[in-house]
Amino acid sequence: MGNIEITRHGEVTFILVDNGKNLKVRFSSMGGGIRDLIYKGEYMSAHPLDDDVYIGKTDYYGKIDGPIAGRLYKGYMRFKGKDYVIKPGKDDICLHSEGLCFAFRNFDYETRENKENIEVVFRLFFRKIEDTYPADLDIKVIYTVSKKEDSVMMNLEIDPSEETSINTLNHTFFSLGDENILNTKLQIDIDEVATYKENLLINGRTKVDEVTSFLKKRKIGEKIFDPSLQNNALRGYDHCYYRNDDFSFKKVLTLENERTRLEVSSDYPAMQIYTMNYPHEGLRLSNGFLETKHGSIAIEPVEQQGDYRNHVFDKENPLRRHVLYSFTCLK
Repeated sequence: MGNIEITRHGEVTFILVDNGKNLKVRFSSMGGGIRDLIYKGEYMSAHPLDDDVYIGKTDYYGKIDGPIAGRLYKGYMRFKGKDYVIKPGKDDICLHSEGLCFAFRNFDYETRENKENIEVVFRLFFRKIEDTYPADLDIKVIYTVSKKEDSVMMNLEIDPSEETSINTLNHTFFSLGDENILNTKLQIDIDEVATYKENLLINGRTKVDEVTSFLKKRKIGEKIFDPSLQNNALRGYDHCYYRNDDFSFKKVLTLENERTRLEVSSDYPAMQIYTMNYPHEGLRLSNGFLETKHGSIAIEPVEQQGDYRNHVFDKENPLRRHVLYSFTCLK
């Protein structure tokens, strides 16, 4: 038997789903995202303890990013001969669409339940903005918490009114209950990775090397202090890994410590990982720890990063993506 508990914090609704086994997931209407992930009593996610901080319009913890996740130089896009500019932030870089971002919008919601699953469905209608973004977007995020397995599936459906670039991701940070992720083992079944300019704009892609390869499972801390990662703006891993297959739904990433294994399956074309290289000093997290450098890892299935024209959708070609998070107890 599962259970649903709904609480409110001002205009924001939090929905706690207990699958009746080992998994509890708290969802947030702000950003249509994952507030907390709790497995066997431990916080798997590393998000702010304070609800006001989670809701705040400065960070993306667990929320849905879009319409353009990633970085745009000066926020510039061109469609059908017309220029659009999303207001850039620091250093002329537009990160995750800045103030337009879905993460800072309150979604409508409903819950549904049957014998096998509990669903939380978020809806948002995003209107086009003259000279800023070219299309209306009808957005649905469906989270399905299994009662039979300790897993949660995210189904994302976005229907644009006309041709536009859409690049989305979920920005959930994981620590698997640990204070940092240096001894956490990571495997990414992808062999190409982005290359970056000093301002962290992507300027190409290359085969993974001994620092960026996680084709074989290894500790994240093994190479994270390599000068190629620390002596520049990266300060750790903040890399987009590109799939070169048919983008079918399959397992692409495994994260584990001594107690717990997390497997992430996806049909997104790429996977971004970010190892909390720029922490908020003194921020208390739900997992009981303070946020520190390399204290957690964001696992972000995403469209192919870089040129916004790599991820164009329209009425006949709407965006449909799926991500499954599955937990296993190792001892």
